[in-house]
Amino acid sequence: MIPTNVVQVYEDVEGGVLDRCFDGKLLTFHVIINRSDEGNFDQLDDAIKFSYLFILGHVLLRIEYIKNVPKWACMFVENLIGFECFPWGTYIYSQTVYYLRRFMTGRNKKSQNSNKR
Repeated sequence: MIPTNVVQVYEDVEGGVLDRCFDGKLLTFHVIINRSDEGNFDQLDDAIKFSYLFILGHVLLRIEYIKNVPKWACMFVENLIGFECFPWGTYIYSQTVYYLRRFMTGRNKKSQNSNKR
């Protein structure tokens, strides 16, 4: 989903927001929203990181509330400047084109399986 060269840069961050707030466990976007509503943050930057995770998941990637936050996203927000400098528009555009082409050429397995029924 995210380019592999970016994922390799953002591997596990010891003492990062995922470790500090959730003991390194995977979390859902619903948990992020609840934690943000409570306003309980260990560090000042954590509020920003939670906001970025929410924007990334719901606005840019359109991930459902009940789905797990991708671990790469949790690692990516640890570097706020890197997150802000990442070419999100280019990335989202390329993903949109990829999935539209896939749908238009009939490579969408879900639609093929549902048509057989």
